Amino acid sequence: AQAYVLARTPKSLDALVRRFLGFSLKRMNPLDKKRLDEYPLDKVLGYNCLDTKYTHMIWEEQKKLIQEQGLAYIYEMQKFRIPALCVMQARGIVPNFEAIERQLVKVKIRLQELDQELLAYPEVQSHISRYKQFLPMSCHPVSGDVPILYREQFGVKPDHKGFDDPFLSKHPHPLSQTILTYRSVDKLYSTYLAPLAPKDDHKEAGKYIAYDGLIHTQFNSKRVITARLSSDTPNMQNVPKDETRDVIGAPD
Repeated sequence: AQAYVLARTPKSLDALVRRFLGFSLKRMNPLDKKRLDEYPLDKVLGYNCLDTKYTHMIWEEQKKLIQEQGLAYIYEMQKFRIPALCVMQARGIVPNFEAIERQLVKVKIRLQELDQELLAYPEVQSHISRYKQFLPMSCHPVSGDVPILYREQFGVKPDHKGFDDPFLSKHPHPLSQTILTYRSVDKLYSTYLAPLAPKDDHKEAGKYIAYDGLIHTQFNSKRVITARLSSDTPNMQNVPKDETRDVIGAPD
């Protein structure tokens, strides 16, 4: 929280130790923090002790700067939010599996319909393997051999290699809007539905359902520069209201 208030980037402990104390903490104890369960207990305890020791030292240094720069109020506000966010994250979000299954059926039917709409265009039929690659992506580099989308009279540069959304949204060909719709529906499926559906056949199926059957999103109070709250894995703040809001609920 101190590093965030002071606008330190990066904010890792090792980076702050190098900045304030002049050496690398990782070199003192090069354990991989993602694999701590694989090391002997005495090694892990030593790692934790070093972290605790130098975290306190950095806290003392940054505390002085916060007072000097008149940022004490903002720092206290950040600290005040943390306990509530920890409780929210631990209690989790309740998935409504029945609603998820209903939405999955609707979305898959819609994707099949869009597939058929796209295949009605000769341009797509002649480039079927390529179209399957670029459709779900927000921007995918392709060669310039899809002529209907690259005619210079539409103001498209000959060296333009991306079917990004801004490009497609301005393109007059109706295929462009169909592709944009496909991307939107595909994102709904792959980002907000499949990761909450353990029984789906998507590669990310059930990714965000924890051992207790709940969703424990990561709430971030110190990531956005404006100090607003954000969340990820998954991002529960951007769940589309109309289509999928009923797939999640608050715990009792």
